[in-house]
Amino acid sequence: MIIVDVEATGLNVTECSLLSIGAICLEEPEKTFYGECRIWEGAIINEEVPEITGFSIEAMQDPNKPTVKELLGKYIEWTQQFEDRTHGGSSVGFDAFLLENEAQRWGFGTPFSYRVVDLHALAYVKYLKLNGKPYVVDGKSKLGLRGTLEFVGMEDNRKIHNALEDAKLTAEAMSRIIYGQNLLPEYKQYDIPDFLKD
Repeated sequence: MIIVDVEATGLNVTECSLLSIGAICLEEPEKTFYGECRIWEGAIINEEVPEITGFSIEAMQDPNKPTVKELLGKYIEWTQQFEDRTHGGSSVGFDAFLLENEAQRWGFGTPFSYRVVDLHALAYVKYLKLNGKPYVVDGKSKLGLRGTLEFVGMEDNRKIHNALEDAKLTAEAMSRIIYGQNLLPEYKQYDIPDFLKD
Protein backbone atom coordinates (compact mmCIF):
# COMPACT_ATOMS: atom_id res chain seq x y z
CA MET A 1 0.00 0.00 0.00
CA ILE A 2 1.21 3.52 -0.81
CA ILE A 3 0.48 6.01 1.96
CA VAL A 4 0.02 9.37 0.27
CA ASP A 5 -0.62 12.94 1.30
CA VAL A 6 -0.99 16.01 -0.88
CA GLU A 7 -0.95 19.71 -0.23
CA ALA A 8 -3.17 21.84 -2.45
CA THR A 9 -4.35 25.43 -2.85
CA GLY A 10 -7.78 24.48 -1.46
CA LEU A 11 -10.35 21.74 -1.14
CA ASN A 12 -12.17 22.15 -4.45
CA VAL A 13 -10.39 19.66 -6.69
CA THR A 14 -11.66 21.20 -9.92
CA GLU A 15 -10.68 24.80 -9.08
CA CYS A 16 -7.61 24.30 -6.86
CA SER A 17 -4.14 23.10 -7.80
CA LEU A 18 -1.79 20.49 -6.46
CA LEU A 19 1.17 21.95 -4.49
CA SER A 20 3.09 18.88 -3.32
CA ILE A 21 2.96 15.10 -3.02
CA GLY A 22 4.45 13.00 -0.23
CA ALA A 23 4.28 9.21 -0.19
CA ILE A 24 5.76 6.18 1.53
CA CYS A 25 5.36 2.47 0.89
CA LEU A 26 3.91 0.79 3.98
CA GLU A 27 5.61 -2.53 3.21
CA GLU A 28 8.96 -0.96 2.19
CA PRO A 29 9.14 2.25 4.28
CA GLU A 30 12.63 3.09 3.06
CA LYS A 31 10.99 3.96 -0.26
CA THR A 32 9.56 7.47 -0.16
CA PHE A 33 8.54 10.16 -2.61
CA TYR A 34 8.39 13.93 -2.20
CA GLY A 35 7.96 16.66 -4.76
CA GLU A 36 6.65 20.20 -5.10
CA CYS A 37 5.27 21.94 -8.16
CA ARG A 38 4.14 25.35 -9.32
CA ILE A 39 0.39 25.73 -9.50
CA TRP A 40 -1.44 25.91 -12.78
CA GLU A 41 -2.50 29.34 -14.00
CA GLY A 42 -5.91 30.42 -12.76
CA ALA A 43 -6.05 28.03 -9.79
CA ILE A 44 -7.99 29.30 -6.80
CA ILE A 45 -5.85 29.81 -3.67
CA ASN A 46 -7.76 29.71 -0.39
CA GLU A 47 -6.54 32.40 1.99
CA GLU A 48 -5.57 30.00 4.81
CA VAL A 49 -3.38 27.77 2.59
CA PRO A 50 -0.07 29.68 2.97
CA GLU A 51 -0.35 29.48 6.76
CA ILE A 52 -1.21 25.76 6.72
CA THR A 53 1.34 24.64 4.13
CA GLY A 54 4.13 27.17 4.62
CA PHE A 55 4.08 27.94 0.88
CA SER A 56 3.97 31.64 0.07
CA ILE A 57 2.06 32.75 -3.04
CA GLU A 58 5.43 33.37 -4.69
CA ALA A 59 6.60 29.84 -3.85
CA MET A 60 3.37 28.40 -5.25
CA GLN A 61 3.97 30.21 -8.54
CA ASP A 62 7.77 29.71 -8.67
CA PRO A 63 8.64 29.18 -12.38
CA ASN A 64 11.70 27.14 -11.35
CA LYS A 65 9.51 24.40 -9.88
CA PRO A 66 8.18 21.57 -12.06
CA THR A 67 4.70 21.92 -13.47
CA VAL A 68 1.85 19.92 -11.96
CA LYS A 69 2.02 17.63 -15.00
CA GLU A 70 5.75 17.03 -14.53
CA LEU A 71 5.41 16.28 -10.81
CA LEU A 72 2.45 13.99 -11.36
CA GLY A 73 4.32 12.13 -14.08
CA LYS A 74 7.25 11.53 -11.71
CA TYR A 75 4.89 10.33 -8.99
CA ILE A 76 3.07 7.94 -11.31
CA GLU A 77 6.42 6.57 -12.48
CA TRP A 78 7.56 6.10 -8.84
CA THR A 79 4.41 4.12 -8.00
CA GLN A 80 5.04 1.62 -10.80
CA GLN A 81 7.72 -0.18 -8.77
CA PHE A 82 5.09 -1.56 -6.38
CA GLU A 83 2.83 -4.55 -6.90
CA ASP A 84 0.20 -3.03 -4.60
CA ARG A 85 -0.44 0.58 -5.60
CA THR A 86 -3.54 1.00 -3.42
CA HIS A 87 -3.53 4.46 -1.86
CA GLY A 88 -3.89 4.80 1.89
CA GLY A 89 -3.91 7.95 3.97
CA SER A 90 -5.60 10.22 6.44
CA SER A 91 -8.88 11.45 4.91
CA VAL A 92 -7.39 9.93 1.77
CA GLY A 93 -10.57 10.39 -0.24
CA PHE A 94 -9.57 14.00 -0.85
CA ASP A 95 -5.99 13.13 -1.81
CA ALA A 96 -7.11 10.36 -4.16
CA PHE A 97 -9.79 12.54 -5.75
CA LEU A 98 -7.35 15.41 -6.30
CA LEU A 99 -4.69 13.12 -7.80
CA GLU A 100 -7.28 11.50 -10.07
CA ASN A 101 -8.63 14.89 -11.17
CA GLU A 102 -5.14 16.23 -11.89
CA ALA A 103 -4.21 13.02 -13.74
CA GLN A 104 -7.20 13.46 -16.02
CA ARG A 105 -6.56 17.20 -16.43
CA TRP A 106 -3.02 16.56 -17.65
CA GLY A 107 -3.71 13.57 -19.90
CA PHE A 108 -2.64 10.66 -17.69
CA GLY A 109 -6.04 8.98 -17.82
CA THR A 110 -6.92 7.02 -14.68
CA PRO A 111 -3.65 5.63 -13.30
CA PHE A 112 -4.94 5.17 -9.73
CA SER A 113 -7.50 2.81 -8.24
CA TYR A 114 -10.64 4.33 -6.78
CA ARG A 115 -10.35 1.90 -3.85
CA VAL A 116 -8.49 3.44 -0.91
CA VAL A 117 -7.68 2.62 2.73
CA ASP A 118 -8.49 5.44 5.13
CA LEU A 119 -6.71 5.88 8.48
CA HIS A 120 -9.87 7.26 10.07
CA ALA A 121 -11.83 4.12 9.23
CA LEU A 122 -9.10 1.89 10.68
CA ALA A 123 -8.86 3.95 13.88
CA TYR A 124 -12.64 4.22 14.23
CA VAL A 125 -13.14 0.46 14.01
CA LYS A 126 -10.19 -0.30 16.33
CA TYR A 127 -11.43 2.21 18.94
CA LEU A 128 -14.97 0.83 18.69
CA LYS A 129 -13.73 -2.74 19.12
CA LEU A 130 -11.65 -1.82 22.17
CA ASN A 131 -14.16 0.48 23.89
CA GLY A 132 -17.55 -0.73 22.72
CA LYS A 133 -18.46 2.76 21.52
CA PRO A 134 -17.02 5.28 19.05
CA TYR A 135 -14.87 8.25 20.08
CA VAL A 136 -17.24 11.10 19.29
CA VAL A 137 -17.82 14.60 20.67
CA ASP A 138 -20.98 16.49 19.72
CA GLY A 139 -21.84 13.66 17.37
CA LYS A 140 -18.57 13.93 15.39
CA SER A 141 -15.63 11.53 15.34
CA LYS A 142 -12.55 12.88 17.11
CA LEU A 143 -10.21 10.55 15.25
CA GLY A 144 -8.76 12.96 12.72
CA LEU A 145 -5.00 12.67 12.19
CA ARG A 146 -4.16 14.40 15.48
CA GLY A 147 -6.73 12.39 17.48
CA THR A 148 -5.61 9.14 15.87
CA LEU A 149 -1.96 9.88 16.62
CA GLU A 150 -2.87 10.37 20.28
CA PHE A 151 -4.80 7.09 20.19
CA VAL A 152 -1.71 5.22 18.94
CA GLY A 153 0.63 6.86 21.48
CA MET A 154 2.05 9.70 19.39
CA GLU A 155 1.70 13.45 19.15
CA ASP A 156 1.81 16.09 16.45
CA ASN A 157 2.41 19.70 17.45
CA ARG A 158 3.34 21.02 14.01
CA LYS A 159 1.71 24.21 12.82
CA ILE A 160 2.77 23.76 9.17
CA HIS A 161 1.89 20.65 7.18
CA ASN A 162 4.37 18.90 4.90
CA ALA A 163 3.06 16.18 2.60
CA LEU A 164 5.87 13.68 3.27
CA GLU A 165 5.75 14.23 7.04
CA ASP A 166 1.98 13.70 6.98
CA ALA A 167 2.39 10.52 4.92
CA LYS A 168 5.01 9.19 7.36
CA LEU A 169 2.88 10.00 10.42
CA THR A 170 -0.08 8.28 8.79
CA ALA A 171 2.00 5.22 7.86
CA GLU A 172 3.29 4.96 11.42
CA ALA A 173 -0.25 5.18 12.83
CA MET A 174 -1.47 2.55 10.36
CA SER A 175 1.36 0.19 11.28
CA ARG A 176 0.50 0.53 14.97
CA ILE A 177 -3.20 -0.11 14.37
CA ILE A 178 -2.80 -2.96 11.85
CA TYR A 179 0.32 -4.71 13.16
CA GLY A 180 0.85 -3.31 16.66
CA GLN A 181 4.37 -2.37 15.58
CA ASN A 182 6.59 0.65 15.13
CA LEU A 183 7.35 1.35 11.44
CA LEU A 184 9.78 4.26 11.29
CA PRO A 185 12.84 4.93 13.49
CA GLU A 186 11.98 8.62 13.92
CA TYR A 187 8.87 7.64 15.90
CA LYS A 188 10.44 4.90 18.02
CA GLN A 189 10.53 7.19 21.06
CA TYR A 190 6.73 7.02 21.22
CA ASP A 191 5.70 3.87 23.08
CA ILE A 192 2.97 1.80 21.49
CA PRO A 193 0.00 1.49 23.86
CA ASP A 194 -0.41 -2.04 25.23
CA PHE A 195 -3.94 -2.26 23.83
CA LEU A 196 -2.53 -2.10 20.28
CA LYS A 197 0.03 -4.86 20.82
CA ASP A 198 -1.10 -8.31 19.74
